[in-house]
Amino acid sequence: MSAPSWLRPVGGAAAVVLLVAGAAVPVALAADVLRWDRQLRDGDLAYGSRVAATWQPDTLLPRGVSSSVLGIEDDVAFRRAVDQFWRSEPRAPIREFEDVTRRSAAERNLARTADRDESPERRAALTTLRDALLLEAARNSHTQPQVFVRRRLEPLKHAENL
Repeated sequence: MSAPSWLRPVGGAAAVVLLVAGAAVPVALAADVLRWDRQLRDGDLAYGSRVAATWQPDTLLPRGVSSSVLGIEDDVAFRRAVDQFWRSEPRAPIREFEDVTRRSAAERNLARTADRDESPERRAALTTLRDALLLEAARNSHTQPQVFVRRRLEPLKHAENL
């Protein structure tokens, strides 16, 4: 039993379309690798120059897909947590409630990012920044500095028992 004569060209065209579509995904991923590399580098340069930095490029594939394939979510999360720490102005005196909110958000993000990061070096850096925030809060607190110190010592006591 042979296929009708009109089916052969259609089948060939369909095969070509599938091959082209299949080749487009690796090409798009390769372009996204270059975009991520350039954006991380440019974002770091901007951050170092104290200019608003972004570490999210415009990608051809969905951003979550390309970042998970490349395994850079933790790199971006680390950069954002450090940026948020410095934007919280930890050494500045607290003048308004927004200052407290900004520092609390930075502390939570540092803790969450440290818990999720697989790199011991980055976890240590994030934990150190969180400690600095809590100790600075204790130094600036005129009413309850011991609360902030205790909040920092609790995880250390828990780690001691592991």
